[in-house]
Amino acid sequence: PQQAEEQSTGTDRSPTAFHGTPSQTTQSSRRMAKQVTEFSALATADRVVNQATEEELSFSIHQPCTLTHSIWDGALFIGTAAISRADSALLVLLLILNMFAQMIFLGIVYFIFSEPQFTARTQERLLEWRTNIGHNIDYYDQMTWTSLTERVCRPDKFVPEMSNEMSQLVRQMQKFLGEDNAIFTGPVLMSVAVLCWTLCVTAEIRDTWNVYRAARSLRRGTKTLIVQPIGENTGSCRIATLSGRQFVWWHIVILMRVVCALALWFFGIRFLVVYSISPENILLNALSLEVVIGVDEAMFTLAPRSALELVERLEPMKASPRICKRGHMDLRPQLLTAGVLIALAATWPVMIQPVVSNVRAANATLCGGAQDFVYGMDIFFVVYYDRTNPYGVDSVQGQGFPSFGLIRDLWEQGLDRGGAGSMRFPLAEIGGRNAKSVPDASAALQQQLGPTGCGDILNTSGLEAFIDKVAEFARSTPSLADRWPAVLAIEDITDCKDVADACGEYNLIRVLCPRTCGCASASGRVFNYLPAGGCPAECSASEEFHRSMRMLPCAEQTAEDLQSDDLWSLWSRELHLIVFNDGWLHGLNIDVFCGGEFGGNCTR
Repeated sequence: PQQAEEQSTGTDRSPTAFHGTPSQTTQSSRRMAKQVTEFSALATADRVVNQATEEELSFSIHQPCTLTHSIWDGALFIGTAAISRADSALLVLLLILNMFAQMIFLGIVYFIFSEPQFTARTQERLLEWRTNIGHNIDYYDQMTWTSLTERVCRPDKFVPEMSNEMSQLVRQMQKFLGEDNAIFTGPVLMSVAVLCWTLCVTAEIRDTWNVYRAARSLRRGTKTLIVQPIGENTGSCRIATLSGRQFVWWHIVILMRVVCALALWFFGIRFLVVYSISPENILLNALSLEVVIGVDEAMFTLAPRSALELVERLEPMKASPRICKRGHMDLRPQLLTAGVLIALAATWPVMIQPVVSNVRAANATLCGGAQDFVYGMDIFFVVYYDRTNPYGVDSVQGQGFPSFGLIRDLWEQGLDRGGAGSMRFPLAEIGGRNAKSVPDASAALQQQLGPTGCGDILNTSGLEAFIDKVAEFARSTPSLADRWPAVLAIEDITDCKDVADACGEYNLIRVLCPRTCGCASASGRVFNYLPAGGCPAECSASEEFHRSMRMLPCAEQTAEDLQSDDLWSLWSRELHLIVFNDGWLHGLNIDVFCGGEFGGNCTR
């Protein structure tokens, strides 16, 4: 102190520098004594700080609690002298509105959004749809050789022309399950959303706990006194004492806040998990929950000016010492983290896992098992079924079939530019021409082109170019190479003789060339001479056919004779196509009966 005094006053450092008049000596002694006292106090405090570790120092003081701009915090001062009665009434109204808004959300979630999207009834409806509609022959698409189930369950390859609800459901399930991605899936998104929501509610409960600790640390008094420190011009204020009535009111507000937070947490999780599996909806629902839990802050913007200024000017309250500590370690962060993880772990088996299981079951019901078949049912409830794509043509390759090109030409070049293979027809009769069976389609086409009985009409039909395109398509489709060898050889058609070898492979050729294909002869080139194979009904009903039947000898040929008979070879090949394509002989072992796929001649 002596050196500090000398440096500040510029006096001599010798002992005589303190000698002078009595009054000067007395003043100097007083100043020196005061500085010695201050220095001793600072030195003592410095030794105490140096002896304490940083961790000990941080826990040696009361942790402050700062109120936020929330109607929950503003409501703590209802009924105090700092808030008028009118302002207190407004705060009560805003507090009620805040609780009402949050309760309305809870009610809507409970009564509207708590119904699971996938239940046992959902499974029944999906099973009914797939049984009655998904594989029904009425919804078979001959352009893509697919059932409605195939088109609905494979939206990446097909565009379903109906059942939009089912198509959207399949897209949602595929996005949610993420079959091609094990991490970025709907269940993981749900878990992250639940985690974020739990953290938001945890922050709310943490703030409420701090207010509770502050209430416990405030001094009790007969009245609630809010004072401004003497000598300070900062405009801040602090709570000096808290009355018993206000102490009870604080605990009531704290209890209501905790109950609302826990209720919002539980019903918010149901809102995130149960209501929708769409990733977009899950994200939007998570954002909406943030809005709901922030209603208290929005309500506080309507609070009276006195409450706003009080919360703004109030100094942080010294909360009671933390009780969740072991030694000098604060256990509250560890306990909060453990609580969040436990809540998340409990949410998975109770809420998220059942939803995932129901979605997987619904997806298996709608799109599991065989999809590539259709069925029909007669009046006796007998079921007839077959594969949707007997030729095994890939849907992408199928886009090259001439029919697709003809349809594209209609919208690109106009209705007056239809190509070979398309015919303009009266609108009222187009539905009748949309025949599914070979006899109906054959009869309608022959009638349209001009009925000639059992005569060839290829030259007058204008379909030569269309058949050329079909042959070109067959040559570019590997799955048809072994089944349509004669069709593959068709090029530059001029008359029926150019397509005679393909009579047993392509029904349209029998429709256009019945005479060349031998439909009017019992020993003609085609094995199936009936209208079901494309031959006109007039052929098998003609006198020419019956005369050829009567001329056949009633003698059974030997296997050796048949193996060298060109006609029998044509018939055996056609039989192979019937068995493999038409499906009415599925129980026949063609390998044994005909000696290998397309290799034998059915003489065993």
